[in-house]
Amino acid sequence: MKLLAPGGILSTFCCSHHAGADLFRESVLDAAIDAPATLRLMQQHGQRADHPVLLNIPETEYLKGFTYELLPGR
Repeated sequence: MKLLAPGGILSTFCCSHHAGADLFRESVLDAAIDAPATLRLMQQHGQRADHPVLLNIPETEYLKGFTYELLPGR
């Protein structure tokens, strides 16, 4: 984030089922606070339909991603 110009786009992904979407989002927030940077969530990503999430098997929800825009100023 420190290297990204204002208006730049950051896409970040995690493919571990050990880190849920909330924990991953918190990690991005911690990095934004450290940068310091203000991010706008543009899109949330998940795995494709040919890799279904099964509610009784949490390990199947392994891919999560976010695309952010770096806003000017802080």
